[in-house]
Amino acid sequence: MIKAAAIAGLCLWVLGQPVAAVPRQDPTLAAICAAQRDPHLYPQTAPEAETLGDAYLCLEDFEGAIAAYSQALNLPGELNNPIGLRFKLAQVQIQGGQTLAAVETYHNAIALEPQYGLIVPSLSDRLYSPLGEPITDGGMRGNSYRGPISTPPDQIHAHAQYELATTLTALGFWLRGLEIYERNIEANPDFAYNYLAVAPLYEKEGRFSDAAEAYEKALALDPDLVWGYYDWAKLLLWQGEERQALEALQKVVGFHTGLDTLGEKEKEAIALDLAGQIYLGRRQWSEAAALYRQAVQNWPNQVPFHIGLGESLNGMGDSRGAIAAFQTALRHLPPEITRQHLPAQLGIAQAQMNAEQWDAARQTLNTILETFPHNREAHQLLQYLP
Repeated sequence: MIKAAAIAGLCLWVLGQPVAAVPRQDPTLAAICAAQRDPHLYPQTAPEAETLGDAYLCLEDFEGAIAAYSQALNLPGELNNPIGLRFKLAQVQIQGGQTLAAVETYHNAIALEPQYGLIVPSLSDRLYSPLGEPITDGGMRGNSYRGPISTPPDQIHAHAQYELATTLTALGFWLRGLEIYERNIEANPDFAYNYLAVAPLYEKEGRFSDAAEAYEKALALDPDLVWGYYDWAKLLLWQGEERQALEALQKVVGFHTGLDTLGEKEKEAIALDLAGQIYLGRRQWSEAAALYRQAVQNWPNQVPFHIGLGESLNGMGDSRGAIAAFQTALRHLPPEITRQHLPAQLGIAQAQMNAEQWDAARQTLNTILETFPHNREAHQLLQYLP
């Protein structure tokens, strides 16, 4: 009998996606997996078979993983998350080229648990709002899920196709994913999430008018689709439609019931921050700085806005302004919560390096490392000092 503990910890499974945590040629794991091919040593319980499947997956042996996961579904013993295992199996079937089998696996899993999105680990990112807030009862208005989490009986096939396309896209086969999304739209034209998923793929192809039309269609079908407004705003910012993008982001803010007690200026500041983060991700420094200046004016004591302004000014090469923004952020933080100081301190060090203030940067970084001796970013910055 295989003992699960023998290979536990050798592999990683992050949010249900396969990760080659151990190199394919790793002799220890290879020997373990080779031993399992002996029919006399096959797992005797479902948990053992699932653990074996994870080991095969670490070796990128998709055929072995598929066999082990399939066996786990038919052996005695209580699985920790049988629906999650089915989703994991479907993802590996896709990687192994068994697309039709994957659709069937998704279909069976969703039929067994129509509320599948709430319990499948690989779908946990769907349970957060664009502000990073976990979606809880009463915490949000409208439909705030990143992707579908449940289905009525007559929509199971549509959801299975959606999950197939989503997995293909996540694995890098986005053209194939686009094709399946488009077929799913033809068969299920009222499924709003299809349009929300296909729009970014149109953007990849440079089909911006088609992307805009897809976002508009998604929101026409589901006017409370929170992520629809957020993703649409990203496209609008890319096209230079900042005012319209901010209106969409203000709608996003308005869906959060926890922000109801804030005034209009404060809510606007949060929308400005959302747009600023998008600009920062695209290295559009001056655009981000303009938004953060307005956010700081609207809500002066909010640390993230000052840090965003500092990052923007750093990108623009305005070291003096960046240091001032980061120092303002530090003044608004309680002195005893040192971990919250890190972004501002690292930002100051980066600004000092940009200004070639080498001694000051070294002193700032050493101060950080006195409290956080293993901070990787501080060590990396130190390596660039002359």
